[in-house]
Amino acid sequence: MIRPLLFAGALITFGVQAQNLNGAEAAPHVANNSVSANKTLWDVQYSFDATTAANNTVGQAAVAYVNGEIWTSMWQYDTIIRYSSTGSFISKFVIAGLSGTRSITSDGTSLYLGNATNTITILNPSTQLITGTITSSAPVTSRFLTYDPTLDGGNGGFWTGNFNTDIVSISMSGTVLSTITAATHTLSGMYGAAYDGTTSGGPYLWVYHQGGTANCQITAIQLPTGTPTVYTHDVFSDISTLHGSTSGLAGGAFFSTNYFPGQNTLLVLTQGTPANIVTAYDTDVSNLTDDVAITALRSTHGYTQIPSTQAFGETYEISYANQSVNTIDTIFANVEYYFNGGLVSSQTLSALNVASGGSGVLTTSTIPMNQGKGMYDLQVNVYPNAAFTDNANTNDTLTYSFELTDSTYARDNGVFTANGYTVSTTDSAYAVSLYELFTQDTIIGINILLEPNTLPDAENTFGLIYNYDGSLPSTEIARGIPVTMSLGQSEYYLQFQNEVILPTGTYAFGCFEPLNTGISLLQSNDVYTPGTNYFYVSGAWSASGIATARAIHPVFKHQMSGAGLKNITLDNVLLYPNPTSGFVKIDLGDYASNVSVQVVDLNGRIMLEKTIEVNAALFELNLQNLQAGTYFVHITGDQLNAVKQLNKQ
Repeated sequence: MIRPLLFAGALITFGVQAQNLNGAEAAPHVANNSVSANKTLWDVQYSFDATTAANNTVGQAAVAYVNGEIWTSMWQYDTIIRYSSTGSFISKFVIAGLSGTRSITSDGTSLYLGNATNTITILNPSTQLITGTITSSAPVTSRFLTYDPTLDGGNGGFWTGNFNTDIVSISMSGTVLSTITAATHTLSGMYGAAYDGTTSGGPYLWVYHQGGTANCQITAIQLPTGTPTVYTHDVFSDISTLHGSTSGLAGGAFFSTNYFPGQNTLLVLTQGTPANIVTAYDTDVSNLTDDVAITALRSTHGYTQIPSTQAFGETYEISYANQSVNTIDTIFANVEYYFNGGLVSSQTLSALNVASGGSGVLTTSTIPMNQGKGMYDLQVNVYPNAAFTDNANTNDTLTYSFELTDSTYARDNGVFTANGYTVSTTDSAYAVSLYELFTQDTIIGINILLEPNTLPDAENTFGLIYNYDGSLPSTEIARGIPVTMSLGQSEYYLQFQNEVILPTGTYAFGCFEPLNTGISLLQSNDVYTPGTNYFYVSGAWSASGIATARAIHPVFKHQMSGAGLKNITLDNVLLYPNPTSGFVKIDLGDYASNVSVQVVDLNGRIMLEKTIEVNAALFELNLQNLQAGTYFVHITGDQLNAVKQLNKQ
């Protein structure tokens, strides 16, 4: 769908691997730091759905404005796509010898293509033929590449880099000229970049990076120093409104003075879902207003669901930014802590003498989870001292929510992207996430959420628990009972045959991915803790390079200390006859409390469920209507959580 937005001078505001993610290319180890500027600077000049325009073509990455046309590339292939300046599809063409273009830049005559290596391809845009290559001597590969005519004493050169690296300038022959360190530019997940020597206050390097809550953030850095400026914007706030995008991932960038008459234009391509989107922004910075913002809020440990047996005092990290041209004497953060909607406590933090473009992190004092099971919310509002006027209040408040539950641990917030996390599509593999136990506890299973399985052949998966040696998962502690995955099913409970008692410590919990199956774990971009995701493939453990939270939820036994209740163990529960042709008896001895019974098949589906009243320690189930096969009988109650395998003939 093409959406013309030719609003000259209008203010448009919107509310607030790496492994392969459905054809998009994600950065490794990206922290989520969101800034939503919403200034006149970010007027949308034009935006169009490149996937729909090119007959549902996904996997586009680079973008450029070439001879009155918009060109994009396929990052995995040798294909370039041409559109008119208004987003109408013109053609696709293949360039022999080209591979994996992530960036396109121009010196006005030739095009220069970066492919995340040290080889830069030179292309004649008229003949669409390769005319040569440049070998970069930079210690970083060229995922982004942008031409700067002022480099090398006016002879021209390029700024280049890759995801989380330094930014390096090189000559037209590839010789290193200068370096902007990662510590200086502070950006992560850099994918596209565009040199701008025209906009007031420049020169700038506009970097399209996979930071921000939706992984599609634009930030301008000052050249040649490389320091970040206050000019930063969350592209997802625009494409979600204009195109219904449900996720975003930064792709290529290109700066032009010719795209829109009388204005400077920054073109960016977003590798989003369900479509790749090209958006053109005005870079006029003359009307910037004063603003402070909260850019991120997270718990130190990053948990969003916590078993009641693991409740602990937690601290919270508040990221703030001065998006103004003035130094602010004080930025305050008002912190309010709620339980089930009621205010429990509050505190106020502050940062002093925050320079223009400055940012930092404030950490709360320890806040206990002592209100019992339920929903906890931390709401933070940032504001400047009284002598300073904040002219954009929409980016001043964020809320972090988590739940204290009976038994479940989670790192995601339950809001998942449409992109599944696939560890491998060729090898069998394990995918795990780290969780810390603050006291000894007992695990009974792993719950996972997948993209619906569309493969024709059903495969088995199972739960896993590994020790963690401080850098990688190490020895296996337990693996669960195999569960057959079914077409279209996305939720699986992976039961362990026996309860697994774990001492205090950090463990890796996860699941098995079968050979050639490529199951895709659902994931959340909104909550992420670095260094918590790992995978095992081709005989070795590795840290995951995708900065998202996996839908891997360890399930712990809910323990109570009620006086006078018999503590039933797995060995106390008798189930017979087994195998059975229809009826089965369950004997709990002298257990005297209500119990819940579920009969679950290998796909995790509940086939029978009932509640047994007090004093019914010996009871019978009628399973005549179940098909022959293997089932699990779950029996739960006060101080009782038992699972027995049952074979139905």
